[in-house]
Amino acid sequence: MPAAVDPLELASALHVDGQLDRAETLYRQVLAERPRELVARSNLIALLRDRQRWDEAETLMRESVALFPDDAGLAMRLASHVLAAGRYEEGWALYEARRRGPVDPPTLPFPEWDGGPVGTLLVWPERNPADILQFARFLPELQRRGVEPTLLCPPPLADLLEGAGLRVVAAAPGAALPKQEAWRLIGSLPLSLDARLETLPPPLRLALPTAAGGGVGIAVTAEAALADASRALAPDLVAEFMGHPGAVSLEPRHTGARSLKDLALSMADLDHVVAVDGVTAHIAAALGKPVSILVPRLNADWRWLRGRADSPWYPTARLYRQSQAGWRAVVDDLRRDLAPLLARPTPRRAAPAEVSPAQAAEADRRRRSIAAGLTDRERWSAPLDGKPGWDERARLAATLVPPGARVLDLGCGAMALERFLPEGCAYIPCDLVARDARTLVADFNAGQFPADTPCDMVTALGVAEYLYDAPAFFARLRALNRPAMVSYNVAAGGGPADRRALGWVNDYTEAQVVALARAAGFGRVSAHPVSPGQRLFRLDPQAAAPAERSVWLVSFSNVGNFGDRLGAQVLAGVLPPNARLRHVHHEPWELPTDEQPDLLIVGAGGSLFQRVLTPQLVDLAERSAQVVGVFGTQYRHGIDGALMGRLLDRLDVWWARYEADAYLYGRDRSNVRHLGDLMIDAFPMARWSRDETLEVGAEVGEDQPLDRLIARYQSARRVVSPRLHPLMCALTAAEEVAYLEQRRGGGDRVSGKFEAMLLDVFGARRPEGRLWSVDRNAVAAYKAKVRRNLDAMRAELAARLA
Repeated sequence: MPAAVDPLELASALHVDGQLDRAETLYRQVLAERPRELVARSNLIALLRDRQRWDEAETLMRESVALFPDDAGLAMRLASHVLAAGRYEEGWALYEARRRGPVDPPTLPFPEWDGGPVGTLLVWPERNPADILQFARFLPELQRRGVEPTLLCPPPLADLLEGAGLRVVAAAPGAALPKQEAWRLIGSLPLSLDARLETLPPPLRLALPTAAGGGVGIAVTAEAALADASRALAPDLVAEFMGHPGAVSLEPRHTGARSLKDLALSMADLDHVVAVDGVTAHIAAALGKPVSILVPRLNADWRWLRGRADSPWYPTARLYRQSQAGWRAVVDDLRRDLAPLLARPTPRRAAPAEVSPAQAAEADRRRRSIAAGLTDRERWSAPLDGKPGWDERARLAATLVPPGARVLDLGCGAMALERFLPEGCAYIPCDLVARDARTLVADFNAGQFPADTPCDMVTALGVAEYLYDAPAFFARLRALNRPAMVSYNVAAGGGPADRRALGWVNDYTEAQVVALARAAGFGRVSAHPVSPGQRLFRLDPQAAAPAERSVWLVSFSNVGNFGDRLGAQVLAGVLPPNARLRHVHHEPWELPTDEQPDLLIVGAGGSLFQRVLTPQLVDLAERSAQVVGVFGTQYRHGIDGALMGRLLDRLDVWWARYEADAYLYGRDRSNVRHLGDLMIDAFPMARWSRDETLEVGAEVGEDQPLDRLIARYQSARRVVSPRLHPLMCALTAAEEVAYLEQRRGGGDRVSGKFEAMLLDVFGARRPEGRLWSVDRNAVAAYKAKVRRNLDAMRAELAARLA
């Protein structure tokens, strides 16, 4: 007889297929039988929300949070639901659940603010720049209440917020934090200030000059909107927008924007902005620009509430909500509503200011110097006061320097870098002329170079444009065998067009600079935008890493079970550094659609059984380029031999969990290797600390921290376990253990896992339900064997993904 289809698997398939009524019935059936089935709960919540049955979804969310109080994801789901309903009094308190997930509260030498009287407050950033921009409005409110806030934020945001009436500190690595009386997460300020929809402060206004008459800015791709790619419009819809005379692309490649401030400046003279939900929309609203925001039907951010076309957060915003799959209807509405603006041709930008006679004479002098192949000693011997752009470049370079490093600054100029270096750094200036008594003097165009200077890092900011023999300079940099940072204004990169008038003697594109560095022997090269056309290149002498390769791991890593989660973690540690891991779960079965894997791994060291040995799994394996199996088997009596045979035929190699697996299914197959249970590698040999008998219980499936569970299972002198991996963990520390076999449906059919594991480790069976003494030598020998096999697997996976 064919095996019965699991109702949860069927419900998930129906859900994906759009048969929502049948899917809902099955989800509820599963939960009636298994109330703690988290996948069914999560999927049913999503289904109810998709059908806008908000009250039912909320009821189920609250039940789920009560059942799983430590699940931060469920708690945040409820928080977002309540906030989207506008119930801020309850919602802000629930929103604190993010501290257990995507937000890491800092550890600081002063306390977190409890709402009491303080004079100074360090406001800690959230991870999403959009959140920082949205919540920055609460800092002036703090000032009105007598608190002086200091906002810590990433350098691009610090630059954008400059002049907005706030004290802003850029969060540079290693930089000392300002001493304050207390701190608070910026996303927790609405809770502290008891924010309500009716009392929201106005948005923080960016201190940039704005005008109108510049057309309609279009930011409907991920790059232009600084948004998740899933929210972006298809290329054909983007093209429809850009076909209008008044449309202005906000793509970075068109605006030349290399920072958030550049992006804001590119919108400053626009009449209107159209953007999918992302950082660009927040910047446009903070500029006071009318902005049309495209809000997705599924998984819309809580900040846009529900069922509204306006936003209490941004008075100039209008929301265009997706009501069905695809954006066609929304785009049609937008094009109709904005027709007058889109039809108006975009005015040309103002012509550059005329060059004065003195400027023209200086440009001619520089050109003559370049034609003669000379270093411009006249220019660089004059006193240097520095320029604002030099500070911005130096500040960025300093963020890449670790505290305590000795930094050799080639072409130090006004020594701007020294002011921004982290604590404990030693600064070593070098230039064409002596800037102070410390300066090492060298003319790089004459082949001079401080090759014997001890240092940990090298910088060359504003130097490479003036080099006649850039390859030789890069070769000398590489000979220092230290990380280097080199700035360069790339040709055709949106920077100044008349390069010789600026004294720049060469014309490299970004790709050519990267090629120069690689030809000199730098293994890793990365580019960081400084300003339009200017890049800061980080050059590392280490060998370049292999190109990233996509790896899909099919497992049960999304459930709370100890063994399934641990197996995925151990296996991730075996993958090479260039592996880009994506998790695919047996339940619900949902495959990524944006790529195909370079390598498919079936299993994370656990066991396959008939419910998950599906035609979909075998089909995926058969159409994947490379496939490796890392699994054993259980409840073998129910396994479909034909499906198992198809799967094993497709595997390039099967790392079998136990010898019994290899004997039963791998006989006469050349692609089978015995791995052992890889999870033994996560358990160090230890000694029990409590003279007690520990009975493993429900905590094994409750998604508790893995390290805490390992410590628990290694703490007792005697351990009794109905689950395999807690027992295996106990083998490394306990004196005596006992196991209770897993039986399907309460019958006589056992999983077979315990017997297979005991034969692998001890070469003998042990009776069920009775304590027996652990042979520690056998356990240590088994750990060593599995470690050797894991090393072999590590080498093979690296070769497959090279």
